[in-house]
Amino acid sequence: MADQPHTSVQNAEAKPELTLDRLQRQLSLLASMTQQNTAMIKALVESQQAQSSKGLPELQKAGEMGEVITGIVNDLVAEMQGQIDLLESRSVDRTYNSHARHPSSPIQFLLGPEMAEPSNAPTTLAALQAVGKDLKSLVGWMKFYGMLPPEARVGDEEREELWVQFGRFLGVNIEASEEVDGEA
Repeated sequence: MADQPHTSVQNAEAKPELTLDRLQRQLSLLASMTQQNTAMIKALVESQQAQSSKGLPELQKAGEMGEVITGIVNDLVAEMQGQIDLLESRSVDRTYNSHARHPSSPIQFLLGPEMAEPSNAPTTLAALQAVGKDLKSLVGWMKFYGMLPPEARVGDEEREELWVQFGRFLGVNIEASEEVDGEA
């Protein structure tokens, strides 16, 4: 029992006493640290806002942002509608071309990029078959439709494969048309 008072004295010496003066110093230290952190966060936020506003055009009103977004959406919708119209037109023309069987059968050349009408395009299956036999003409038409890059160089050994690809693109059954051509 004599040891117990001695132990509590040691514990009292190990823990500093919480006095009113000590609490006030800790409180003022916490307050100054909080003020420093608040100032640092405020400066950081202002810096980030300044950097982000440099990269964007200044919009005076929220309505202007809505107008910009609406304009962008309208442009995208118009572009998509143009692509849909091109696909629809090409689909109709391919279906029409799929029925061509005789050299005198009319064919419809597809619209090119940007809805461009191809100039001096063949109008019959026989004229199209002449394109298939002339490598330079075939490559020219394939470049027109974006099936080959503008700088492409093609050898005569690739002509048959390109001809089949081009025929498929136009919707013409190349094999059937060549059989009819061979019979005539």
